[in-house]
Amino acid sequence: ELDTNLAALTMASARATAEKIRCQEEVNRTNKTIELANRLVKGLEWEHWYKDVQIAMKHSETLPQHCPQSPSSRRESSSSLIPPRNKTVDETLQHGNRENQPPDG
Repeated sequence: ELDTNLAALTMASARATAEKIRCQEEVNRTNKTIELANRLVKGLEWEHWYKDVQIAMKHSETLPQHCPQSPSSRRESSSSLIPPRNKTVDETLQHGNRENQPPDG
């Protein structure tokens, strides 16, 4: 009877170990996907920002010298020269998780 129990427990342990390895591999694949998604989003943000800066620079070159921009326009164009800082997928997921949790205290 002990040998039967030992065999059953050994088999259960082997299945659990295989499942753990499978889950870890899935975690690794998911982390890689998130990393690639973050890189893609950041690349697209920078590409969009770069195009906006190029358009702003072309626009400022075509303005007549005697026609200054309004202060609000100058503020907009100078702030558009600052690269975007959007949340990564990880930050968005963490923020979403915090929203669904009860307040501290």
